[in-house]
Amino acid sequence: MQRASCEEVTGASRALLCATTRAALILLLALASPNASFAQEESDDHGSRATRQRANSRKRSIKLDTDYHVGTFLGYYAQDKELGGMLDAEFSENLRMHDHVLGVELNYLYDSFSTKVFNFPEEDQAVSNYRLVQPAHDLGGVVSWSSKWSKRFRSELSVLGGLLFPQYYRDQRRDVELRLVTRIGKRRGLYLETKGQLFAKKYPHYLVADRRLDQREAEATAEVGYDLRHLGVVALGFEFRYSDYLDARYQQLLPDGTVVRAKASKNYLRYSPYVELTYRPSRLLRTKVKYYVQFHDSQHYDRTMTGRNARGALEEKLIFDYYDYTRHGLFLSFTVKPLDGLSVHGMAELWVRSFNAYEARSADNWWLGETRLDKNIEVGLEVSYLVATLLAHDVSLVAFASQLSRNSNMRREVSLATNFDITRVFAGVEVALD
Repeated sequence: MQRASCEEVTGASRALLCATTRAALILLLALASPNASFAQEESDDHGSRATRQRANSRKRSIKLDTDYHVGTFLGYYAQDKELGGMLDAEFSENLRMHDHVLGVELNYLYDSFSTKVFNFPEEDQAVSNYRLVQPAHDLGGVVSWSSKWSKRFRSELSVLGGLLFPQYYRDQRRDVELRLVTRIGKRRGLYLETKGQLFAKKYPHYLVADRRLDQREAEATAEVGYDLRHLGVVALGFEFRYSDYLDARYQQLLPDGTVVRAKASKNYLRYSPYVELTYRPSRLLRTKVKYYVQFHDSQHYDRTMTGRNARGALEEKLIFDYYDYTRHGLFLSFTVKPLDGLSVHGMAELWVRSFNAYEARSADNWWLGETRLDKNIEVGLEVSYLVATLLAHDVSLVAFASQLSRNSNMRREVSLATNFDITRVFAGVEVALD
């Protein structure tokens, strides 16, 4: 919720891209299966803007759907009083055959004030280039196959890939994800939805304190819910995530009391039950409320920290299970369409994170005698107004703003997780295929 310049895509190259993609899709479908259907998911990019789902009401047995949008925006980052820009573009092709769909999507985002980066040194390194946001180019693609096997069983298999090119080369990222979603139950009434995901993330230029950020992850989610037709949905779910860092070794305590570099790299286990309520009394209003709890268990992550004790002397402590915490969170969102062509989307997320053993320090590096406690408040609002429809394209004026604030009693740490405010405002024009 990016680079300094972008190349303009000409009409000829766009036509060639569309033709090539269509031909590739038809060939893939012929080789893969005579049947295929694709269900897009709603997604919110917190700290940036909402990505709206475009509906298509036309029904055909065999159909090739093309969809794309391009938006250009002027932005303002309040904390540094800087102006910047954003370019948001997405192109997708969906080949529908009966109850199955093969889909391909390409997207590009340039954001002058991106927060999608890991852009701080380790706590024990000298602080340089202190920053909360930076320009970044974000490229992504999705290939998906979704199927409606019966009235009570649906599935979707997706492969996602991404490339992130921030201003500072150390923060560059490559990622790939494999996702499988299944749903048992009719569109209305009781249902069971499961989701399995495998991730791999690589930071090719990141090396700080002889540690890297490369990681592999697996996530499994199970959700049981009831769709109340026009009223909304009530759902209970549980999420489990495993994150394994390939080369991020910290400290370990030997039986003789000495502290040495750990042989094993750190990893995380996260358990998260949640409850979610969706209220949609009409096509003009949709609201969602989600409450979740996360239990975060870090393994092979013991590390030494140095601070001043009550006598003012520097004291080194070995903190076991450094990143064990419990987080309570509440997420709210709404979409309302009060007038023809006018759409308003808003979101808010509040959470509190309490650590089990991580002792907090003051900005002057004094031990506080209490464990770390973080608080987060994020709000966002987007307004879109359809100005005109020209040559089968919708032209809209769009404005969106976000405020992200985090506060912690751990004042010493230099991290994107503590003690900062990010306020961003963007306004511009978006053109989308009608």
